[in-house]
Amino acid sequence: MQTNEMIRRITRYVQRVGERHQNFRSRKKDYLHLAKWFTDMEEIQEAHKLSSVVFGTLETRHLFSEGVPTEDIYSDIWDEKPQEIAIKPRTNRYREKTKPGAIIGNQAKKETLRKLYLQQITEEKQLIEKYMINGRIQISELPVIEPYVRKMLLTWIGKSMASKEQKVKTDYGMAVRVILHKERRVVLQAEDGALEMPDAELLFSEG
Repeated sequence: MQTNEMIRRITRYVQRVGERHQNFRSRKKDYLHLAKWFTDMEEIQEAHKLSSVVFGTLETRHLFSEGVPTEDIYSDIWDEKPQEIAIKPRTNRYREKTKPGAIIGNQAKKETLRKLYLQQITEEKQLIEKYMINGRIQISELPVIEPYVRKMLLTWIGKSMASKEQKVKTDYGMAVRVILHKERRVVLQAEDGALEMPDAELLFSEG
């Protein structure tokens, strides 16, 4: 077994040496023999045929398709339907042709959206005013409120803390000044849960 293994190793080594020598061998004789073939050609068409066999296609185009018409691995390309692919010029100056169209007025649509927005603002304002007492909302005095009301109250409190005057303007045409009592902890009850926070007083005024 050891002798056979040694023979196989020597054979592989000799083969690699031969391949390496073949790579560095001069191809001058081969080129001269090929040139003689072309010289012996009497017609140019025969020379073109020989060139196509020796050198292959000189001008090639690479085509590709982005779509996969079928997932059947056994289907033949001749069974598929032809696809049309629009090819755009490779230049940054190319612009697709566009046809001028008529200007469509959206005034009616804008007016409808504006009315819906004003209606939404009015409903939200009425919802907030339901918890006001003399233009004032005290967090510790609130009953169970809607999640939207809690969100708006916390938004106003947060924005007022970032203001020097502790005042913020609302979308309802009112200004809110917040007085935060950090020493008093209260629980703000909402329909979807409870939130422990410092007690706050929100004073509303027009403007």
